[in-house]
Amino acid sequence: AWLENYLLNYKGAVIIVAHDRYFLDRIVTKVVEISRHTATVFPGNYTAYARQKEIQRESLLRQYYNQQREIKHQEEVISKLKSFNREKSIKRAESREKALDKIERIEKPIDEKTDMHITLEPEITSGNDVLSVKGLSKSYEHKLFSNIDFQIKRGEKVALIGNNGTGKTTILKIINGIVDADAGEIKLGSNVEIGYYDQEHQNLDPDKTLFDEIADAYPNLKATKIRNVLAAFLFTDDDVFKRIRDISGGERGRVSLAKLMLSNANFLILDEPTNHLDIMSKEILESAINSYTGTVLYVSHDRYFINKTASRILDLKNETILNYIGNYDYYLEKKEVQELAVFGTTTQDNANVSSETTGTESASNGANQKLSWEEMKKQQAAKRKLENELKRTEEEIAAREAKIEALNEELSKPEVASNSYELNKIHEEQMQEEAALEELYAKWEELSLQQDC
Repeated sequence: AWLENYLLNYKGAVIIVAHDRYFLDRIVTKVVEISRHTATVFPGNYTAYARQKEIQRESLLRQYYNQQREIKHQEEVISKLKSFNREKSIKRAESREKALDKIERIEKPIDEKTDMHITLEPEITSGNDVLSVKGLSKSYEHKLFSNIDFQIKRGEKVALIGNNGTGKTTILKIINGIVDADAGEIKLGSNVEIGYYDQEHQNLDPDKTLFDEIADAYPNLKATKIRNVLAAFLFTDDDVFKRIRDISGGERGRVSLAKLMLSNANFLILDEPTNHLDIMSKEILESAINSYTGTVLYVSHDRYFINKTASRILDLKNETILNYIGNYDYYLEKKEVQELAVFGTTTQDNANVSSETTGTESASNGANQKLSWEEMKKQQAAKRKLENELKRTEEEIAAREAKIEALNEELSKPEVASNSYELNKIHEEQMQEEAALEELYAKWEELSLQQDC
């Protein structure tokens, strides 16, 4: 908080490289994204960048699909013109082909966050009361906490926060049976299975591939399920066949989280799960936790992550626990009032964070106006009329071409060739049919363009 306030009041320019999205939301006024060898500038803070990025991607995707439809339509028109097998129609087709070749093709935007919308659901449902902590105390050289009480219900996503050294990780280890408490009671509810994760103890075999690591841990899982789960954690295609030893620490963390969420555990205990993860990986983890139907208790200093995932916050302060029923924004809003009620004063760090905001802005109220039922009805009628007209024109073209072909056969007959009257009559009729056919070609091309608009 001190650094944030210092930078907010700093008059010079600052360039920041950081994965702390909450910090970026408070401080930055511009985001430079480097992606696929290109730098793109977005005005505003991180939240504004994320919103603009998504709008930009959706816009580019619409442009790509519109262009693909146009290319396909033009190719169909070119093919049709060539099928007429007339000199003028072939020239028109060649002209369109040249124009098509000059189009600057839009590349399909890559969705870097492989969005699988996967729901991670425990095999066993726990009872409604998942954890009860009563009178918990622990000291080492000094007292960490004393006589703390709290409960966690099924489905809650609870963040345990507090300053360094207050004993947050110690509480997780006591719950998980790794460290003994000095006093107090830890009681798990019925059918509760704990899954524990920290960055130091990931228990991965460095010689296995990502796919084998999951498959060997859960031999009854089908290959499709394994691939889907790995994809939810951003491992796709041949990535699943990389060896554990060849991936980064952050990627190993994601594999461990994937294994954990596939386990029979219905109560996940996570110690700093976003450590060493880049922003994209954090967003993947946020999505996984939000879709997880079990219960989660975690320690984290990542305020943005807490804001996105926590339904409740436990603040370990002055050797006791303060309870906030909400996310990090709610915690900031209620922090001063809660501390005054419990301690009779506010803590020093409260003065630094009380003015924090995530920088999130409400979405624009200008929703796209939808066509009225009458307008849609008119448009649909106009479209049907155009399609029918195009079909009739194609039928007329086919009939005219057949008529001209029949006249050509008549002209080749000896009895006609020797009869100047019949010869002139058929030739004149043929010229009329040719002229009418050219008009039909032009009409068909115009209707095709209208259909494309």
